[in-house]
Amino acid sequence: MDNKKISNSYWIKIVIVFTLGWVAIYATRTILNPIMTNIQSEFAINAAQLGLISSLFFLGYTATQIPSGFLGDKFGRKKMIIPAFIGFGILAIISGQMVTFYMFLMMWFLTGMFQGVFYGPQYGLSSEAIPQKRLTLGSAIINSGMAIGMSAGYWISSITVQEMDMSWRTPFWIMGVIVIVIGIVMWIMVKEHPPGYKAPDSADGAPEQLKVSELFKNRNLILAFVTIFCSIYGFFVILTWLPYYLETSRGISGSSVAFVSSLVPWASIPGMLFFGWLSDKLGKQRPVLCLWFQWHLFRLFQSSCSNRCGYFTYR
Repeated sequence: MDNKKISNSYWIKIVIVFTLGWVAIYATRTILNPIMTNIQSEFAINAAQLGLISSLFFLGYTATQIPSGFLGDKFGRKKMIIPAFIGFGILAIISGQMVTFYMFLMMWFLTGMFQGVFYGPQYGLSSEAIPQKRLTLGSAIINSGMAIGMSAGYWISSITVQEMDMSWRTPFWIMGVIVIVIGIVMWIMVKEHPPGYKAPDSADGAPEQLKVSELFKNRNLILAFVTIFCSIYGFFVILTWLPYYLETSRGISGSSVAFVSSLVPWASIPGMLFFGWLSDKLGKQRPVLCLWFQWHLFRLFQSSCSNRCGYFTYR
């Protein structure tokens, strides 16, 4: 594909609309965290059952990502992403209206499944639309929507439920409507292929076919899977349970919970954008990844020394 033929206005619109998509997805999932105590009281459940809510949600979210990628490549990515996105907004509203724990659990599980459809097709559409020289930065901007969404979800739940004394079901209505509106905007703005797109052809003129098995033989992809898992597992554990911990163990409530919980995702945005810009500037991602990896090793070593001998201070 000749990236020079792609309209600048189109790829910028794509970046904006998909950033809003990630804002909506992460805000919807994090509205749950500040109101866990309310849900626990409403349904009279224990801590293990409370943890099951997030566990099943992420199980559904994970289960549909690979199938949605296959189906998007086969039938069209836009055909997958738009109905699923609007569908998860509808399911979020329905989830908040459930009157029993197991009905709520099932609806929240389905919400996670519909959210998972967004992941693969979105990156396929955005990587095709963003010019190569702006690809890393454009993807970083889209990913920043995750951090903004986390913070937005915390604030929506904390303010409406804990400060305005509304029902814990209110945030589900608010986010569901916002998601549906963003889904309609996507439907209008997103195209299956960007302007100037030319399908890549093999030497004999037939479209090049990629075997699925080749994905699992690619060393770089396997290392990327491992690195991503290790880097975000603890991150999501902290973000999922931090509001509940602050309320139950520290006695913090209301907007203070939202403020403290938002510090982690907001702090990630400057680094995300800077290193995305740096990767595009260098024209290489490997040096930036190596720098990131070495920094984390240093912080891990520093933390270990702090715990063992008290010499370093991990801040």
